[in-house]
Amino acid sequence: MLHEIVILIHFIGLLFCFATIYSMGKSESKQDSNYMVVTIVCNIISLVGYICELMANDLSGMIVAAKMQYLGKGFVGTFMLFTFVRYYKWDFPKTLMKIFWFIDMAMFVVILGIDHHNLYYTSMNVIEVDGNFFFKVDKSPLYVLFMIYMMGTVITFACLCYKHWKKSVGRQRKILRKLAVASVLTVLGVSSSIFGISRPYDMVPLIITIYTVVIAILIKKYGLFSAVMIAKENLITSIEEGVIVRDVEGKVTYANPKASELIPALVTAEAEIVRDTIDTILNNRETDTVMFGGSYYQIKVRTLIDEKEEVGQMITFFDVTEIQENSKKMEKLKLAADNANKAKSSFLANMSHEIRTPINAVLGMDEMILREAENEDIREYAVNIKRAGETLLSLVSDILDFSKIESGKMTLINESYNTAELIRDLSTVFSIRMNEKGLSFIVEADKDIPSVLKGDEVRLKQIVMNLLSNACKYTREGSVTLKVTGEKADNTYRLNISVEDTGIGIKEENIARLFETFERIDEKKNRHIEGTGLGLNITRNLLVLMGSDIQVESTYGKGTRFFFTVEQQIIDSEPIGELSDSEQRKEKYIKLDTTFVAPEAKVLVVDDNAVNLAVVKGLLKRTKVQVDMADSGKKCLRHVRDNKYDVIFMDHLMPEMDGIETLKAMKAMEDNLNKDTPVIVLTANAVAGSREMYMAAGFNDYITKPVDGRKIEEVLYNLIPDELIEVQ
Repeated sequence: MLHEIVILIHFIGLLFCFATIYSMGKSESKQDSNYMVVTIVCNIISLVGYICELMANDLSGMIVAAKMQYLGKGFVGTFMLFTFVRYYKWDFPKTLMKIFWFIDMAMFVVILGIDHHNLYYTSMNVIEVDGNFFFKVDKSPLYVLFMIYMMGTVITFACLCYKHWKKSVGRQRKILRKLAVASVLTVLGVSSSIFGISRPYDMVPLIITIYTVVIAILIKKYGLFSAVMIAKENLITSIEEGVIVRDVEGKVTYANPKASELIPALVTAEAEIVRDTIDTILNNRETDTVMFGGSYYQIKVRTLIDEKEEVGQMITFFDVTEIQENSKKMEKLKLAADNANKAKSSFLANMSHEIRTPINAVLGMDEMILREAENEDIREYAVNIKRAGETLLSLVSDILDFSKIESGKMTLINESYNTAELIRDLSTVFSIRMNEKGLSFIVEADKDIPSVLKGDEVRLKQIVMNLLSNACKYTREGSVTLKVTGEKADNTYRLNISVEDTGIGIKEENIARLFETFERIDEKKNRHIEGTGLGLNITRNLLVLMGSDIQVESTYGKGTRFFFTVEQQIIDSEPIGELSDSEQRKEKYIKLDTTFVAPEAKVLVVDDNAVNLAVVKGLLKRTKVQVDMADSGKKCLRHVRDNKYDVIFMDHLMPEMDGIETLKAMKAMEDNLNKDTPVIVLTANAVAGSREMYMAAGFNDYITKPVDGRKIEEVLYNLIPDELIEVQ
């Protein structure tokens, strides 16, 4: 019965061998799997030979079966070793492998002639045990040496598995552990054959069958000989990035060639030193980037999970030298761009000062001519000078506003304003211009608009003035209509403003170009029309700051409509009513047709330019205020030490001691009689961030040159004590 069971077990072993070969046929790694197929075919031949031996009943049949066994059994160990050395790319001496092949072939030749010599078996007989026939041999020393050699090949393979098992993690670690265990079983099988433990049966074919079963399981469960696994192994070995694998205790179990090149201690040092070296690199880095040999490497640490179990860490070193160098180049370029931008801002500040200073003198003196001259011809000349100066000032202002927007320093100043006054001011300013061109100027305002809103009145007025100015420029005949409506939403008011003209219109394909910087549509056709091409770009950017945008509708040759909506906070919801009947509310400011005098008030004006001093003094002439003048910061300090003033107007850019330095010196003086006196900076510096800079320096207000007579009177009216003011 035992005899039949042994034969059955070996038949089952044959089935496993064929199943394993079938699995090999599906493997993507054809070359390496083919070597394993040859190994298993050797095992099949060995099993078939052993089954034939168990079923034979004479000596000649058993000798043939023994030769067949050794055809497989003699080569299987070497083939197994060679297969995995190739598969895992293990370092193994080629000379030693050649010696293994030579011994296998020599022993195979010896075994083929066992019936003609006594080198391998000293004697061969057939014995009968319990009705079954067995091949009984007396072993020669060569037989024992060959069995020891076979054990040596298997032990060598087991040692290689163990060596690389220590350096592996996850699936590879499990595969190598199982291969090592199976190798140990094979050693036991060969040992049993040497010492005759399993007589009369030979355990070697059965143990090799078990080894084959292990291979089949590894193929099925872990994808052994899978192209994906091979690709992973080759990828990690050949990539330019350094890869280090550590187990859960921090011990380095694998380092690819690149990592060993970066950190030589991985190859030369002991395990504890290597662990400390890696920990030092990981713990002492300030960023994810470290330097090795003049190159920059970015470190990434990933936790390795296998079947929901943490098995260690993979540390990857990515070469980012090129990125770092490009980053440094970009930093240099950015620095150069920042310096260029600062140079541009400085240039604009200087040009603003240089251009606005003479414009201030021209418009200031012209304003005094308009106020005092009675000759109509002279007044007409002065009006023309004023228009030309205002045009020049508008061009300068557009460029400076564009600079503010470009640098991101344009800010909104939200304050309460009178809606009716805003609309009336726009109507007053443009009625004259429209009338001069023979255009009808129509103003339509919803009577239900709240009387007081909160927003940036100055920028809102600038937006509408840009649109009205454009409409006036590009309309030869017909009309321009300003329409203001709106709707209430909780505590805010959606103010709808549109400007419609009967001008030349815009082609549909050109509408998108309207808001580009320095862009002018139909340049040849409109070359006689003045302007920088910045107005609409500035308008759009201002509206974006207000959370809105501008819309355009146009028919070429018939006219254009620009419209937008801005949300303003309601301060006083009382309707403005009809503009013509709207009462003038009492405000803390005056208009050009309203004057006041303050003969008891004292004002100090500080400016290094004599013309500017004369302009400010002339503009304040009708207010009858007492004006002292100082042409330097040092003289200003003497004045504030000796006199008490109600308001001080001070220029910024002055030689020796500028306006900011003078203000600081004033605040530091113990005998200053004007520590609480408002100081207004009067400057031609109107570039981005100027207001914020002056407010931070301690000034109470900021007025740009050229000085507007109404603006300076408004400031005085607001700052001079009420008891000194006499309204006329």
